[in-house]
Order: sequence, then structure tokens, then C-alpha cells
Amino acid sequence: MRDLHIVPFSHLDLHGLGQREECLSRGGYILSRVFDLMERHPEFRFLVEQVVFAEDYLTRHPERRDLFARLVKEGRIEVGPTWAGIPQNLQVGEDLVRNLLYGQRYLKETFGVRGRTVHLTDLPGYTPQYPQIARGCGVERAVWTRCGPKEGGIFRWRGADGSEVLAWHADAGALWGLVAGGYDVTRSRALGREVAQAAERGLAMMHWGEALTAPSEGLYERLLAWCEAQGVRPVMVTPEGYFEAVRGMETLPALEGEVPSARPSPEPLFPGLVPLNVAAVHRLTAAEKLVTAAHLLVGVDYPAERLREAWLRLLEAMEHNDGGTGGKETEARKAQDQQAVLWWAEDLVRSATRAVAERVALRAESPSALPIVVFNPTSWPRTDAVTAHLSFYGPEAPSEAPFDVYKIVDADGRDVPFQDLSVQRISTTEVALAFIAEEVPPDGYAAFYLVPATAATASLLRIEAPGMMAPGEEAPEFVLRDVQSAVSAPYRGIRTGRTFSNDFYDLTVDEVTGRVSVRDRRLGRMALDGVCVRGAEESLDRGRFQYDLTGRVFEVSVDRVDLVESGEVRATVLIEGRLLGSPVEQRFTLYRGLDRIDVEVRLRWRDERPVRVQAAFPTGIAAPRVWYGTPYGLNAFERTMPGCGPGRDDEMDRETWGRQRECQGWIAADGDGWGVVIASDRRAWEVEGGTLRGDILRSIPAEASQDYRLVWRTYPPEVAARYSLRSYAGDWQSARALRDGWALNHPLVSRSVSDTATPKSLPARMSFFRIDGDILIPVFKRAEDGEGVVLRAFEPAGEAKEGALVFCREMGEVREADMLEEKAGDVDPGRVRFRPFEIKTLRIKEKP
Repeated sequence: MRDLHIVPFSHLDLHGLGQREECLSRGGYILSRVFDLMERHPEFRFLVEQVVFAEDYLTRHPERRDLFARLVKEGRIEVGPTWAGIPQNLQVGEDLVRNLLYGQRYLKETFGVRGRTVHLTDLPGYTPQYPQIARGCGVERAVWTRCGPKEGGIFRWRGADGSEVLAWHADAGALWGLVAGGYDVTRSRALGREVAQAAERGLAMMHWGEALTAPSEGLYERLLAWCEAQGVRPVMVTPEGYFEAVRGMETLPALEGEVPSARPSPEPLFPGLVPLNVAAVHRLTAAEKLVTAAHLLVGVDYPAERLREAWLRLLEAMEHNDGGTGGKETEARKAQDQQAVLWWAEDLVRSATRAVAERVALRAESPSALPIVVFNPTSWPRTDAVTAHLSFYGPEAPSEAPFDVYKIVDADGRDVPFQDLSVQRISTTEVALAFIAEEVPPDGYAAFYLVPATAATASLLRIEAPGMMAPGEEAPEFVLRDVQSAVSAPYRGIRTGRTFSNDFYDLTVDEVTGRVSVRDRRLGRMALDGVCVRGAEESLDRGRFQYDLTGRVFEVSVDRVDLVESGEVRATVLIEGRLLGSPVEQRFTLYRGLDRIDVEVRLRWRDERPVRVQAAFPTGIAAPRVWYGTPYGLNAFERTMPGCGPGRDDEMDRETWGRQRECQGWIAADGDGWGVVIASDRRAWEVEGGTLRGDILRSIPAEASQDYRLVWRTYPPEVAARYSLRSYAGDWQSARALRDGWALNHPLVSRSVSDTATPKSLPARMSFFRIDGDILIPVFKRAEDGEGVVLRAFEPAGEAKEGALVFCREMGEVREADMLEEKAGDVDPGRVRFRPFEIKTLRIKEKP
């Protein structure tokens, strides 16, 4: 008789079968039932996949802490090391780290253990950097229940950097649920055949349980009877116990590459919810960086507990269940939680940047100058557009403006082109303006100054076209070099299109179809031809987990094309129209001195029709090589894990799946010596030939619909998606395409200063910290134990590199740590070395 290793569990969804508090309460009921069953059956074991359920249970029932801890230490209950069950392909990177960091810290503090096996239950895809993240957080093993090798069993999951974890794929294990109790004879027999086949390989293991199911005496007895009927010996284990039982197995295959999500991305289906987590993670990490710098430089208090609470709130809101029985209320609650994190992170950014900006040196040559301090939250020197707001106050009365005519200069007194966006005078004068901030230091700041100007050199009137000049003024330099019209002779001279040109691109709008082409003036070739917003009709015959298209495609009916902004820093072309009956706005913005075109799409969806709405970017490259961002890394389009992918009814067919990717921050296509990169704040993409399509919205009936009555999903009043386009010579590596995605999601931040009376202690420009050599630093924060600071960096392009670690002030000892901020080892700060795709965590002591 062969052994069958059985893992009793209940898939504890945080939002799937009710609202958050209801699911947590149900989890408490299940845990109490488990404790009772273990008293009667010492051999019984149980898996709790996520820490959040254990934490909530002990918060409500602290009197059971000793019992819970004893069962964990005895190995009878296993609590997984992740805080919540978040997806993999949708994440930014640091959210995957914090999910393990906070989970492992809780396990250590509460139970005195660390989780070694991560449970990725019901996730439809896996990202290439996760084995490295898992290893860095003390995890050696992983359990998959979807999309793994079709034969199931054990394999070595190898990450992009070469790190490995031992993985077990239960091809149907977590879905068999309680079949082994005899409720479904057909499925029970099928499970028996599968178990027999696995037993022949010596790998037999099976999950036993379903979502939020509670084990009972009767169910357990039926399970044992079923095992006897199948001729197998039941061995109750946790996954840890199973991995120990198979330790030392002979050679196992090593599998690497991405497993793209086998289900359609939830982002366009929940456009008011899922896109928020990108913004929230980026803003929260930026807030940590800036408040840590402000703490080191000017003594600002570090809000450690509030930051931890924000991360936990965000992780729980990102849990992988969307559209469950909690319905609209759950979606609204998750969106509110993420929005709350965004608002609080933004408030922290404002506070930290102001604390630093108030200390930045004034211009000795211009006592009345108003500083505008521009902060760069990315890891390279940055030249980019920034907006600023200033209020003018007089020396005594606030209404007495110190000067009426002004210009912007940098710290060396060089004039900086700027563009007034708005001017308002009530009791004071308020100005909003845009300018190009050049060479802002990496993870640092640079000061610019609003200074008095004479009428001979200042713009007294913001202008829209050459010729609108004040007397004695020189014509300013516009973003647009030329605007040309296309006229249709058969239609008596009606304009059919216009071309808007700057130093880098010719942007041509067909005013009949609304399609846009982009010609690169330097390369002398068309980079994109036929950019548009389109809707592909779905049949819905196979449900929401398939893209089942009818072949009908709708495009925007154009109402208006107009140049709505044209100045010395930026120019914006507006295309207004309708997709079916829904209003659409597209804004294309060109800049002075910046090699890119920004695109913003705003959609107010009103149609009750099954349509997949996408922004299409035809590159003109017939067979491009496509690359895209992944959490803390990147991937080539064809680099998927062999033998893995969809295979169930609630997953896409393989042909459709092969065209879909969830891209973090950017996607690039190149070939024939040139290419195009598209940065975005949206992640769902489809690649077909040389065309890249970004998903904006997916209109389908709500889950509560019945065949006899369709209830359509409701969407936010307005759905927005942002893109940034750039063409380049060479390939994505030489063009540093991945920077585009980080830059779009980490805009420059400006802070104006009115207090010019208080003494200043900081220089006009500074880099808080950096590692030379194209290394990205997404994290700079206080250590979790409060001892010093932690810097997390990664090599993003797949090349071995080294660089010196440089700080703005003298620091103490630098040590290399794991991602739990422990196990410190030696590192030379003058030569910090990175393997290809390596994520490195450094701990730095502060000097008094």
C-alpha cells in the first residue's frame, strides 16, 4: 500500500466569499473547529495559507494564543509566510517583498518560527523574480495550484538571477476540494485515478478542502474511508511535512521563465480598483525615500508604525479576489483602502519635501528670489518636465507682490524656459507654471529660482502663436516648430488632418478617422502608424475568463481635433469623439527638449455592450522582439516557462493566452536597428505582430447576471490611462527603455518656498544616495527594528555590474542583509557588486 500525503486546509479568501470582516470571522470559526478536531485526532494537520487570518484570530481571541503557538511549534498547524494572497504578475516588486517581510516578522514574533514554504494557491501566473524574493525572505519552497507543469509533481523553480526554490505543483489538488469524501462519484473516481498515477511516481500528495470550508468529524471519517477504498495509506501532513518526506529525491527538472496570467487581467474589468495599486506602491515607496532623507538631513520624525499600517492595508486591498460575492461593496472598500494609502503617502511626500526645501540655500545674487526645489525619486540624473505652484507675498502685506515680471533660473543663474499655466490674483498673486528641470540629481533635488525680470527679457503676455508680442519683446521659442494642414480637394478644401512637429517628432492626426501617426525626425522613419482607441466586441459565450471575440471592431467617431495648449515648454493636441455611445478624449503632449510624446486617454463608458476597449500602437516592425517590465525585473515576450500555462475551463485558451501579458511600467518592441518603447500606468497588454495594444476597459455583465436578465457592470464616471511614447535607434538596452516606465510612475516633485528669512543649511542641489552604474534603488527606509536605514537596489537589465555607494552625509558601517533585513554580511561600499538581475539589500548604520 502506497502513502498518500494529504494536506487538510481551507482556502481562506479574504474577499472572495463575502466582505472582509465576514471572511475573517468565518476564518475564526474554521480555526476553532480545527482546534477541536486536533484534540480528538492527534494525527490531524492543517494549513493556514496567509498570516492575516492568524493575526485577526488572535487579535479577537488572545486567550488562544498559547494553544495556537503550541500547535504551530509542534508542526501540526502550518501558517504560510505571506501576509495576504496577492497576485504575482500584477505587482510592482516591493509589494511582493513586504508581503513576505511582514508575514515572516509576525510568525517570528508570535509563534517563534519562520515559514519556509509559500502557498500561491489559486494564482493564475508567476513572475520570474519571485524565487529570488522568496529566498531573500527565508523561503525555500513553494506550492502552486494552477498553470504549472502538466504532469504535476516537484520541480526546481529557477528565478531570473539563478536563485531556486523547490516547488510542488498540485495540478488539480486544490480544486478537488472535498471530493475525496464521496459527494461526487464521478469526480471521486477521477481523483482516485490521478492519485494512483501520482503514487506510481512516488509523489502522491493532495490538498483536502475548499474555499472557507470547515473540517468536521464526519468529513474526516469519509476521507479516511475513501483512502481505504483507493488502496492508499493516508498520511496527514502540512506542506512542510511533505517536503521533508521527499527530501533527497533524485534529479528534479529546473524550470525558469514567466508564467503569464492564465486568466484575462482584472485591470480593465475593475478599472476603478486594480490600477490604484500601481500608483499606491510607487507613491508609498517614494514617501519612504523622502521621509528617510528628511529624517537624516533635518531630523524629521520617521512614522514607522503608520507606514507599516499603510503597507498592510494596501496588501489586504490587493488580495487576488475581485468580483466575488462581496460584490460592489467589497470593490468599493478595496478601492477606498488603496485611495486612502495614496492620499496619506502624498501627504507624507508633501511634508518631507517641504522639510528639506525649507532648508535649501537661497540665491545670494537675488535676495527676493523664490526657491522652487525639484525632487527626483528615480535613480539616475533626470531632465524632465515639472509643474510648480507659487504664491507671491510682500515683505509686510501679503497683497504687495515683490515683483510682477519674473523668470526662472537655475542655481548657476542660467535662464530656464517656462510656461505659465494659470495666473490668479485675489488678495495675493498665485501662479501655476511648467518648466524643464535639467539634470536633477538621482534620488535627490535641485533648486531653481523665480527671480525678477525686466520687461525687455520677460514675457508680459503668455502667447499662443508668433506675432502676439508685447512691444519690444523678442519672440519666445515654441515647442512646436511647425503645424501643417492636409486638405481634401474633392471635398472643396476641407481640412482632413494636421501635422504638429517639434525637434523630435512629426505627430499627424487624421481628422476624419482620429488615427495618429508618429514620425521620428532623427531616424527619418515612421515609428507608429495608426495609433487609436478601439473596441473589440465579445460574444461572452465562454464567460469572463475567455476573450471570445466576434470579429467586429469599433473605432472612435471624431467630433473635434484641436491644439488646446501651445507654449514654450509643452504643446497638447486634443482629439474628442465617441466610441459607440461613450465619450472619449485623447491628449497627445509634446515637449521642448524631451524625446517623448505623452498620451492620456479618458473614457466615460455608457454602453451596455460586451466590448474590450484598447489603445492600439502599431509599430510598423513586422516581427519585433518584445520586452517588458516585470516585478523587479524584465522579460522577453517569448521567455515563458516550458510546459506551463492554462488548461482549465476558467482559464484562457492557449492561443489567446500566448498574446497577453501583464507588463510592469513599460513594453518595448525593436528590430531592424530601431524600436519603440511605451511606458504606462496600466499593465494589461496584447501583442499581435508589430501592434501593441493596451487594455483600458472591459465591458461585460456583472457576476450576478442570469441568462434571462443581464445586469451590466458599473464603471467609474471616468476611466483614465496614461502612456508615454519614444522611438530609438538600436535596441531596448542601449535606449535604456526600462527607465521610461519608472519615470512615468515616479514624476518629478516640486516644492516652492516662501520663507526666505530663516537661515538655510542645505546646498542648492544634492543626491541623498546613489549607486553608480545603472543600478535602480526603489527602496530607502528606516530598518524595521529601528536600527539604521535599509537600501534595496536591483540590477534591471540582466548584466553584471558594480558601483560605488554614495551618501549625502557621513554614515556608519554598511552591511549586506537579506530581505528580512537580517543575516548581515560584509560589503565594500566602494564596489557594490551585482549579478544579473540581482536584488540586493544593504543595512547602513547612522552616525550621531
